[in-house]
Amino acid sequence: MGMMKHWLLTVPVLAWGCAPAGAEPPVAIPDQIVNPVAPPAVERVELPQQLPGVELASYWRAAKPEKPAATPVTVPASAAPDAENPPEPAAMAELGQPAWLLPEPVELQKIEPVEPEGPAVVVDDQTPPKTAEQVIQLAMAKMEHVPSRSAALLVVARELAVDATSVGDYGDVIDQCHRAIDAGPDQSTGQALARLGAWAYNRRGELLVAGGNEHDAFDDFQEAILLDGTCWQAMHNRGVTLARYAKHTEALSDFNRVVDLAPGFAVARYNRAELLSQMERWPEAVDDYNVAIQAMPNEADLYSARGAAYTQMGKANEAASDFNTALRIDPGSSEAYLGRGNLFASQALYEQAAADFERSLRLNPRSARAYHSTAWLLATCPLDRYRNGQQAIEAASRLARLLGNEDPMVLDTLAVAHATAGDFQQAIAYEEQAIVLATDANDKREYRERLKRFRQGETYRTE
Repeated sequence: MGMMKHWLLTVPVLAWGCAPAGAEPPVAIPDQIVNPVAPPAVERVELPQQLPGVELASYWRAAKPEKPAATPVTVPASAAPDAENPPEPAAMAELGQPAWLLPEPVELQKIEPVEPEGPAVVVDDQTPPKTAEQVIQLAMAKMEHVPSRSAALLVVARELAVDATSVGDYGDVIDQCHRAIDAGPDQSTGQALARLGAWAYNRRGELLVAGGNEHDAFDDFQEAILLDGTCWQAMHNRGVTLARYAKHTEALSDFNRVVDLAPGFAVARYNRAELLSQMERWPEAVDDYNVAIQAMPNEADLYSARGAAYTQMGKANEAASDFNTALRIDPGSSEAYLGRGNLFASQALYEQAAADFERSLRLNPRSARAYHSTAWLLATCPLDRYRNGQQAIEAASRLARLLGNEDPMVLDTLAVAHATAGDFQQAIAYEEQAIVLATDANDKREYRERLKRFRQGETYRTE
């Protein structure tokens, strides 16, 4: 982890769900799309049982495409963070925890396959059945009117799908699709069943995620892909889930496939850009942000995210332009102030950086990243007048309350703050814990170098 990475903690911004078919945003698509290098997407991937460290898990959040410009925000002094009652880790929703953007209800005829040949089963229009079992009984009673049992069961599945709204409803559709597949359909009916079954698996998966059952949802996304390898909605949702669990390579493969299958679906570009940023592949991330911004020009977070990538690339002018644009769109954007503050800090404009960090925290008193940047500035600034060890400890402690004490980045920040305050014994203890928990080789090397300083009674300063 280099010095710049401490100033700018990359923030993945994942948007869940999918756009209704036939309603893709008008994005200018190049004649030939060149995807970032990644292995081909596969049908089945193993998902870890647990999310990775709290730092990563806390930073994914949902995008809101086409969000209108926010009303200017006037923040009273009372909105400053409460030093006595910092938020508990449980209150992570406002910290940036993921929240699914479920798609608008999709008209079934837009996404389901065409009717198979032969007369269709018509459920009594005068007394429409109220339950799945009634639909099945009425449709099965007329099976002699269709060419095969599979075709009849396909129509049953269609009838159930029209009004499906719950996990159980989509389960009924899935069951009928599998019964029909087991009955040995012809090629046309089999393709229709695969598409309808994949649609139902994906929709059920989205509802499961909304209910907090992410692993079962992931299984549904995978089943959808197994049934229909062109179901880009399920591929996208699986990619988001994989990204949350730090399966970066697999997630990138899924996003690449989505871009190939649905090049106009700009949210996939947004998510892939955030994943590439997490992987520190900044130029490729910027390419995807550019496409996403074409489709969502009023999304302030997109400009903030691209500005963060430009900052990491050393393109200060481009980064400043993006952060300022984000603030024009949404004057209450805590993210834009934080990003611009990180940019100021990287350019040794410490007074401006401190002011933007303060604005960011006033707008979002639960921003862990703003506390991190504040603590880092107060502890490591090379100019004496901006350093304050006790205030750095206070900011780092709030960071720990939000993200927990098992994140090596948090422990490293606490160590640096305590060293600045002159408490080298505590600084050594925190840094040793950070080294034990760190998994990245570069981070471990930096932590060891700082530990050596602290053991010699030296503080750490940025350059």
